[in-house]
Order: sequence, then structure tokens, then C-alpha cells
Amino acid sequence: MKLSLAAVCSFVALLVLSCASPQTVTEPGVRSPEQGEEGRVEKPAYAPILEEQGLTAEFPYVPPRVDPSASFTVGSTDRDFRSLAEALASDRVAEGSMLLLTETEYSERELVVSKSVVIKAATHGHTVIKAREEGEKARGRLFTVMPEAHLTLIDVHLKNGAPIDSLRTGGAICNYGALTVLGCAFSANTANCGGAIHSEGGTLTAVGCRFTGNCADGRNKDDRDCGSGGAVKTQDSGTAILIDCVLTENRARYKGGAVKTSCLSRTVVIDCSITNNGCVATGGGIDSGGPLYVERSTITGNEARGRLRHSRYAGMNAGSGIYSKGDLFLYHSLITGEESHYDVVVEPGSNLVSIDTVIGHSAHGNEPGPQ
Repeated sequence: MKLSLAAVCSFVALLVLSCASPQTVTEPGVRSPEQGEEGRVEKPAYAPILEEQGLTAEFPYVPPRVDPSASFTVGSTDRDFRSLAEALASDRVAEGSMLLLTETEYSERELVVSKSVVIKAATHGHTVIKAREEGEKARGRLFTVMPEAHLTLIDVHLKNGAPIDSLRTGGAICNYGALTVLGCAFSANTANCGGAIHSEGGTLTAVGCRFTGNCADGRNKDDRDCGSGGAVKTQDSGTAILIDCVLTENRARYKGGAVKTSCLSRTVVIDCSITNNGCVATGGGIDSGGPLYVERSTITGNEARGRLRHSRYAGMNAGSGIYSKGDLFLYHSLITGEESHYDVVVEPGSNLVSIDTVIGHSAHGNEPGPQ
């Protein structure tokens, strides 16, 4: 039976997870779902998160302006630097510099960003940065962003990243500082967690990006939540903002076919399409631990198989679209999936606010789904 969540909370009982208690979040102008009424919100609850980053939902991002004297070219012939590795290690490249990529393709990996830089394609269309050729044994992550550094990528395509360090997080990028990606593509990246991007305690802002065919393979059994976040994973007290992005055909061995967020992180999703992603456990589209805000987005055709480790709760209670352990805010969105699965599942004790959102199939009550 199909039910609307415009005025109804969705709860499903699970075993207690080692997760911080969700915040109590109230939405101005909205009555609780139990009251059977729906209010209007002049300023949505995610607005302060965007304002912290200088963003709005209407005009989300303006590329940084860089002094031409602080711009350097990177390429094979008659350029300032022959490679990104050389440029990032150079003292000539100061804080706030821009690196212009003059070639159509670069083969580089294990690039460490310890200062704030902008890397932009100078050619028409995407410039490819790949860690290896398809099928090649050599592996490595593309970028690691250190604390206090801010990496901005514009119009680049990051592909074939596969970390070789002990944690193997972030196939293309592991971010400990601030990461902004504008008009970028991420494909065929593989990691233990965060197939394309792992952001730990930092800020991730992605605008107009496409994440396709990335994978969180979960091969590192010692890592917490191994195999989570097929495209993106946030950890600790980080913030993730995804605007006008497409996430499709990503896979996770455990949670969050496209996106997995931790209990302490905040996530805002605006004008995004999250389709045809999948995972073995919960959250075929998004598995969220902290507050999650979804505005004008489509989350459809995702799959969560509901095979939870050490739990009897499985099957349809896995949340094919969204599985939320934190407070969930849905605005003007569409969330549908398989007839045999609940599209949105919210754990007991967490708040749900849904305004003008269509949800195809929703979890209610405390009974587990079919095994």
C-alpha cells in the first residue's frame, strides 16, 4: 500500500547502534506529524548551514577569483610545471593560487594538498585526472586534503582511484580540511569507504557534479562502517552540501549506496538526482546518521537489500531511498523505489518533517519486515 509522508512520521525499530543521540530539531511554522497538520516554512532549517559556507539554495556557488599573478599552468610543454605533484610541492605556489590544467588528461596519484589552491581545467570540457589505466595494477588515491587546507576543483574528471594505505578511505579524494568541487565528474573510483570522496571532520561542497559507478567495497574489516558510502562518506563532525548533483550506479557493500553520513555530521542535498544506487544493508540512496535536509530532489530506483550484520531487522525495513538515524527534513522532493521495500525509514527518537514531498512506500510501526 502506498502512503504519503506529508503528514506522517515513519519509524522502525532496530538494535541499538553505537551512535550519538540525534539532536532535537524543530522546524519553525511546522506542526508535529502527530497533530496531522502541515505548516509552511519561510526559512528552511538548512539555511544556516548554507550561510556558514556563503551559499544559498538559489545562487549556490561563485567560483573564487584569483589574482592572475597567482595563476600557474600545468602541462607537458612550455608550462610553469610539468605535473600537479611538482606544482603542489613548489614554494612558488602560495596560498590561494590557481593551477590551470592545459592537457586533456593527467596520470597522477597520491597528491597531497597542504595549502589552499584552486585546480581548474583550462581546456574545453572536463580534464581527466586518473590514478591508473583501466585494469592496470598500480593503484593509489588521487588527492588527500590536509587539515587547514582548502582544495577547489573546477571542471575535472577524477577516475580510477583506489587507495593503498591502511584505511583505504576516499577512492578519489580523502578530505580532512575543506573541499569544493564544481562541475566535476567522479567515476570508477573504489575504496573501503567513500568510493569517490571520504570527508572526515571537514567540509565538502559539491555543485553541479556527477558521481557514476563508484564503489565502497568494504574489504578492510577493521574499519568502522566498512563498505559504506558508494560515492560519498562523511565521518565525525563534518558537513556535506550537495547541490545540483547526479549520483547514479554507485554501490556500497554495507550502508549508503550513494551517500553515507555519520552521526555527528550534517548533510544538505538540494536539486539532486540520486538514482539506481544500491547497497547490501541500509539506505540504498542515502544512509544518514546526523541531520539530513533534502530539498527539490529526486531519489528513485535505489536498492537496499536489508542484510544487516547482527540484526534481525532486514528486508523491506532497509530504506531503499533513505534510511535515517538522525532528524530528517524533506522539502518538495520525490522518493520512490521498489514495491517490496520501504522508501523512507526513520528510526525511533528522530524527528521527521516532510513538506510537499511524495514518498511511494513508507515504514510505519515497530515490526521488522519480512526476512
